[in-house]
Amino acid sequence: MLWGLSHAERSSSLCQATIQIEALVGLRLLALSASWLREGLSITCAWTACEENQLFEACFELQVLN
Repeated sequence: MLWGLSHAERSSSLCQATIQIEALVGLRLLALSASWLREGLSITCAWTACEENQLFEACFELQVLN
């Protein structure tokens, strides 16, 4: 489904989908960041989603871990 998109576009789409799921089931962004890394996406993906959704606590924890 995503094969026609560039890598950045695929990453962005996956980030958005993950954030939507995160909002629905109440998981924390910090926990999801590990999934993104396993999928080969940059931690920047987590940061972008974090900033867009104003999840400042999770952003702070990601910063501490890095």
